[in-house]
Amino acid sequence: PSAFGSGAFVMGTADVKATARIYGGTFKVSGQAGFSVCEYADLLFAPTSSAILGSGNACGIAVENRNAPTSIVINGGTFESTGQNGSSYDGVWFSNTQATMTITGGTFIGSVRSGLYFQLSPGWGKVQISGGTFNRSGNNSPIDGSYWEYSVIATGYSLDKSNPSSWQVVAN
Repeated sequence: PSAFGSGAFVMGTADVKATARIYGGTFKVSGQAGFSVCEYADLLFAPTSSAILGSGNACGIAVENRNAPTSIVINGGTFESTGQNGSSYDGVWFSNTQATMTITGGTFIGSVRSGLYFQLSPGWGKVQISGGTFNRSGNNSPIDGSYWEYSVIATGYSLDKSNPSSWQVVAN
């Protein structure tokens, strides 16, 4: 565990992309994020025989503001923030306009803010969500920030908002 940083930090270069495939494990820190994804990286979360937990004070996954090509695929796992003092703790914090992110499942828990928070707009079609449960705390939405709902929810899916604190992405 780290007092300041992240449980894992993934970054490549324009010449050599970093690749990380996570099939299980616990990445829990008292610092920033369970996972920080910086730039020129391909990251896959696909739980197999064991669960995946990404947990940090600020967020479970930080998609850092580097504006360089990055790809994140989340097929399952739990991604949470644990911080209580402040206003911006999210399950996933997204801040890279060049990144693509595909979410097919998982649980995303914001201890103070949102399960998924877009600091910057991802742009049309760069984020596609076809599964998952997004939880919030306080007065925020479970998915919040700079985005348009119709641009991040995959075709054929919708948000079930029957519980205002926990939205689920479901097939139409």
